Amino acid sequence: MKILKILLLTVLLIGVAFSRQNHPPDLNWQTIETKHFQVIFPAEVENIAQDVANLAESVYFPICNELKYFPPKTPIILHTQTDIANAFVTLFPFRMELFLTDLQFPLMGPGVDWLRILVTHEFRHIVQLQKRSGFIALARITTGEQGALLPAIGYPGWWLEGDATFTETAYTSGGRGRSASFDMALAAQLNEKGTFRYQKAYLGSQKDLVPSIYHLGYYLTQQIDSDTTKLGLRPKIMDWYGWVPLGPIGFNIAVHLSTRKSLDAHYKAAMAKLAANFKAREEREGFTEYELLNLRKNEVPINYRSPRWTSDGSVIAYRSGFDARQQLVVFETGGEEQTILPRRIGENLSVQNGILGWTETVDDIRWAWKIHSKVRLFDLEHKRYLDYDISQRLLWMDLAPDGLKIAGVVNEGLYSNIIIKDLEKGQDIALTRDKATYYSYPRYSADGQQLAVVVRHDSTQSLQIIDLKNGARDTLFVTHRRQLSHPVFGRDGKHLFFSADLDGRFNVWALELNTGGLFRVTNARYGAFAPDVSPNGRELVFSNYSALGFDVALMRLAPENWLAVDKSVFREKLPTRIYHVPHKQPPLPTTRYAVKSYRVPARYMLPHSWGIISEQSGSTEEGRFGAIVQAMDPLYRFNWTGVATYDLFRETIDTRVRMRYSRFWPVFGLDAFYDQEALISSREDTVAYWKELGGAASITLPMTLRNNHYQTTLSLTGGVELAQIREVEAIPSLFPQLAQRKTAAFGSLRFNNLVPPPIRGLGIIQQGQALQIEFESVDPSEKFNGQQLLLNSGFFLPGLRHHDAFQVFFGYVRQTGNFFWETERTLPRGFSGGGTGGSTVLRLNYAGPVAYLDWHIPYVSLYIKSLSANLFYDAGSRWRRGEDNFNFDDLRSTGGELKFHLNPFQLPATLVVGVRYIYFPDTETRKTEIFFGL
Repeated sequence: MKILKILLLTVLLIGVAFSRQNHPPDLNWQTIETKHFQVIFPAEVENIAQDVANLAESVYFPICNELKYFPPKTPIILHTQTDIANAFVTLFPFRMELFLTDLQFPLMGPGVDWLRILVTHEFRHIVQLQKRSGFIALARITTGEQGALLPAIGYPGWWLEGDATFTETAYTSGGRGRSASFDMALAAQLNEKGTFRYQKAYLGSQKDLVPSIYHLGYYLTQQIDSDTTKLGLRPKIMDWYGWVPLGPIGFNIAVHLSTRKSLDAHYKAAMAKLAANFKAREEREGFTEYELLNLRKNEVPINYRSPRWTSDGSVIAYRSGFDARQQLVVFETGGEEQTILPRRIGENLSVQNGILGWTETVDDIRWAWKIHSKVRLFDLEHKRYLDYDISQRLLWMDLAPDGLKIAGVVNEGLYSNIIIKDLEKGQDIALTRDKATYYSYPRYSADGQQLAVVVRHDSTQSLQIIDLKNGARDTLFVTHRRQLSHPVFGRDGKHLFFSADLDGRFNVWALELNTGGLFRVTNARYGAFAPDVSPNGRELVFSNYSALGFDVALMRLAPENWLAVDKSVFREKLPTRIYHVPHKQPPLPTTRYAVKSYRVPARYMLPHSWGIISEQSGSTEEGRFGAIVQAMDPLYRFNWTGVATYDLFRETIDTRVRMRYSRFWPVFGLDAFYDQEALISSREDTVAYWKELGGAASITLPMTLRNNHYQTTLSLTGGVELAQIREVEAIPSLFPQLAQRKTAAFGSLRFNNLVPPPIRGLGIIQQGQALQIEFESVDPSEKFNGQQLLLNSGFFLPGLRHHDAFQVFFGYVRQTGNFFWETERTLPRGFSGGGTGGSTVLRLNYAGPVAYLDWHIPYVSLYIKSLSANLFYDAGSRWRRGEDNFNFDDLRSTGGELKFHLNPFQLPATLVVGVRYIYFPDTETRKTEIFFGL
């Protein structure tokens, strides 16, 4: 059956995504059924699952009452074998997925009840996307869950996330709206860059840092609320959008109909209020003076995080940003920056005696939600690696002064504890065994005898020092609803430095160990993080935020300039935020629910989505139309898709049912079909048609081989197809005999080994290789046979400029026998048409960015983000089967392309619109083409 070119894109994407994103089969999955939720979890976290069930029920009615919609039973899946501290909501079927990993970073506000925040935020998304009104309600009836694509695509990301961020803040004791670092990015932008246009703030930029959809949405949704006295504004906007579901433009209309103001007016009012608040704050404060180690040569946003001193007095930091791939860099004398390693490691970096240490995630070769950690050491002097595979999942670690041990934070269910691991012997010493406490940021003292840690419990956070000889703990400083991070011992042993939001903004603080005195060391303009003390004890480096990202700041340690502070003030109320968020945390039920073994519920074997599909080709008398249905269980072990189409030209009905079972490593597939096929004569351009009734079986082995600097994947597929041939339409003289049945085999190999480009790379791959091989064959009988081989490969090398690339593509398709495959030919640019034999092509590209524009064209609602160019030379051939031989056409073309990266109608997906100029050397002719892509 010819593959329909416009089958719903979501079907294809879901098939690719879920081919690997499965759970290890050895997990003992259990379920809890409440009135409104089904919690699916591994048996070892039953107590946490009971908490999730109660948390979800506690927010169900408050959130549903606000948005005036009550969704049906929602599955909640708990993941326990990753290092991801996050959650998400997805469709087909609707479900929430929570990763039970402790959040190490101070992002979610004080007094973090991480589990409550996850459940509250994600359930808000469930209600947002399932709420029905107007044409959206009709779409849900006619297409099932695919109708949720209308709000998912139409609501701006800032509306979805801003509304959910406000909800998590209002319904918990934490939330991003109460975090001292939450307004940091907007404050820096408004103070140093001014107010961007709405389109740039929402759709992004490759030139400037713009607020995330969480920051923009949190303040803009509240501004829309504050601009009107009407109650129930948010559900009203969503109801209006249900009647005008025209993407983001329809949402803008809904906002105007609900508030009598344009969305742009709300945005300008929100930014003006924020700018005035930030300006007033700046006018009443003086800020710390410091020296920048990273010498910024341009206005490109770059982040330098986790600065660490080395024993020779240089500073190492983790660099990332718009203009560079992630890497470790060192700042030598005079501020010169040199790359040490191109690695993607995150912010957990440790340095001891010329040895760098960090943790990396090791993906399971098959199971996407199963990882373990690897400790990597790098000897700066001898330029060599030492790797230690760790069976646990380490969230944070620090290297001991002797370089032989680490102190690590181990994820255990939802909580975290501290271990000491001897890397050489592989032995563990558990320092803490608490079940309801979170530990983070362990840091050794200079002599290796003590460990400083941050301890979180309920709404309190404290600094502790653990004596590694006898295990004694000394609690130095306790705060209520404040956030502490990155403790580090002073070299003289008299002070413990750390980062904290004690005065409403993250700064570096010092705690005097003998007296307990507390001092503010910095007064940062936006935020100071991750301090480290120089080997001589006289200087401090820290990560300091600006409108261009994080810098490495250097300042002299002068205790006489520090501000002494009374510790008792930090038990008082929090600093006032820009918008007041009412605290209305609902009471938590304590129901103990019955637990059952997980079985695929029968309701998930019924279609969750359905819809109409069509394909037009040539004229109104040719093409197909039909219907598609889909079903899948919440653990995506089993899914099936059914398609039925009517061929307008042949006046026939084709059907196919595709099933996949993904519980084990091989993904098993079964297809059943009754559809049309074709056979082409080798003597004349004539085709025989017939119907096939049959099935196919396949096995796929998806693999992830590495996922750090390079992202390497391999997928192998093989299968067989059996079919009975019926209803033959052929010219007897050309097709004197057709087989009564068809046996076919197929296989494929897909390999990618690529380095993802940075933001300013505009998707232009500079390093790596890609290979695709596909083979199909029908049984080689005398009258009925055919084989097809398809090969595509690509090689990528850095170009002469920073983001330029040399790219080489090779494509080959060959068909033999008399069976006909409608395979898309890869030809030199400017040529079209296929052939019954095959084709080959070699494409040479030199591609690179030209300009980062951020242009807004208001009257046509068009945002042009950037421009790139490509010079190319293509050479290839195409051949057709004749009566006794092949007829070859040699093809060549050369020219250039200009590609505009733009967002029309405020859609978040970036569209590429290009102009291609082509010169044909063989005929000395020219041609200009317009092309599109994503």
